[in-house]
Amino acid sequence: MIAELISELDHIDVLCNNAGLNSARGNAADVSPGDFADVFNVNVVGLYACTHAVLPHMIARDYGRIVNVSSGSAFMCLPGSAAYSASKAAVNAMTMTISR
Repeated sequence: MIAELISELDHIDVLCNNAGLNSARGNAADVSPGDFADVFNVNVVGLYACTHAVLPHMIARDYGRIVNVSSGSAFMCLPGSAAYSASKAAVNAMTMTISR
């Protein structure tokens, strides 16, 4: 998809990673590892895949902005939201790491 966009538009200036899934609600003892992984696949792996796809083009142009949307849940860590909270904390960590 990214290669097709660049072919059509010549470049990508901004990527906004705004996908979020909160489908694994419940206590950690009740949420299956598969359901937990589904949340991480959308919220973290999807964000990484999109970022990984555009970074070479942005670096080559020496320009680009990536906006990652997280959530206060990364800090509040409410009961029943282990997957979502952990995934958004991972988004925060990845954002800081990539920006440096």
